[in-house]
Amino acid sequence: MAVLCMCQMGEFLCSGFADKSIGIWKRGACGKLSKVGVISGHEGPIKCLQASPSNIGGGFLLYSGSLDKSIRVWWVPKNTANRDDHDTSSMESAVKSSSIMMC
Repeated sequence: MAVLCMCQMGEFLCSGFADKSIGIWKRGACGKLSKVGVISGHEGPIKCLQASPSNIGGGFLLYSGSLDKSIRVWWVPKNTANRDDHDTSSMESAVKSSSIMMC
């Protein structure tokens, strides 16, 4: 799985993949990264990511651009990181795609 782009928001690292998904990782002790979620929704490889802090709801906004010619805005809650590292379903159900812009 090829990583095409990355961005950081505090202790979280977001990575855009050629397989059309976005990985959400949390930096732990000694800088070790643990996967806390996967976001799906684009129909093409993810080429750009930008995270933006939010003072509401304890999370952040993640903007993603894809070769499917769309830009999506995702709400990523920070509290989903306190769960089993092998179960990404809570992150997938908590992440919300708030808008889609076709280019």
